[in-house]
Amino acid sequence: MDENKNFPGWQHKPGKKFTPDNRWGIEFYEELQKIQNLPENQNSPHLKGLSPIDLPGAWLLVDTRPKPNLQNGNQSYENDTLIQETLKQLVAKGVVNRGAADGLRNKIHPLVFSKPEFWEALAQLLKVDQIPGASIRLPRAIEANVMGQGPEFHETITWEWCEEYYQTGKRLLCGRSGRGGASLVNWSGAVDDYVGFRPLVVFS
Repeated sequence: MDENKNFPGWQHKPGKKFTPDNRWGIEFYEELQKIQNLPENQNSPHLKGLSPIDLPGAWLLVDTRPKPNLQNGNQSYENDTLIQETLKQLVAKGVVNRGAADGLRNKIHPLVFSKPEFWEALAQLLKVDQIPGASIRLPRAIEANVMGQGPEFHETITWEWCEEYYQTGKRLLCGRSGRGGASLVNWSGAVDDYVGFRPLVVFS
């Protein structure tokens, strides 16, 4: 997904230069080598050998429910009872941070996404563990950008976590409207009421 590609539906390309005032986020296309070469990304089986703009071709099962808008930090995704109950159980087991005791996706500390127990629980919930060769993870930044071209992602003031790290302990995130929406790629290493997540199932 090179910057100069001109796909008709790809209106909100990732990078600071595409945000309204060119201030927020990172210059995504100028940071590709830094992101790819970060040890956390190099050591990830989901990212190893991939440029951050590569879409190598795979069947994906995507969580298509809209990204919720901010509601004082108490927003939830539509019909999300199953994931909320799983998150509550993971809090009780000490896998997920205690601040997420209500099971909302925007209360999760980004370090939780590095825990195998977290993904094992979601894989069991979604029966991914019963499908040979399937895996579950967060969307990569370019995947989130491409899937987030519609108003339900681009025009809400919340963000979502991405699979890649930008710095040690700090993940990429994207999607906040007013600062670029799908064009905005930023990073954080802390819990944020604005930041949710969506699991992505990959079939190999």
